[in-house]
Amino acid sequence: MQERGIDAIADAVMGRYFHEGFRSVHPATVAKFRRRLVTTDAQGYIGCCAAVGGVDTTARLGQIAVPTLVLAGELDQGTPVDMARTLADGIPDARLQVLAGASHLGAIEHSGAFAAAVTAFVDCL
Repeated sequence: MQERGIDAIADAVMGRYFHEGFRSVHPATVAKFRRRLVTTDAQGYIGCCAAVGGVDTTARLGQIAVPTLVLAGELDQGTPVDMARTLADGIPDARLQVLAGASHLGAIEHSGAFAAAVTAFVDCL
């Protein structure tokens, strides 16, 4: 990737961000996110991936003392539902909500469902 830039992995990343059905129906949206990705500094992206991939804060989840909504995309490969469930189980009184048919960027794929989930959560506070 360092030699060819982020463009070398961009299509694979889009496959993780958005499921095939969304990609085929919303190519302009996918193209916009792909442009954002490929214009990201490669060294910064590599560093971010390394940092996120190696962090484990599950032991500290119990210290979160605020109302928490954990949203997960049903089809998310990068942060699977089981990972989201681990977060929700570790945070006292957290609520897990899975967005059906959503991948990693569920807020984009299913913006209405995402907004409704957040609004309902905030309304209950």
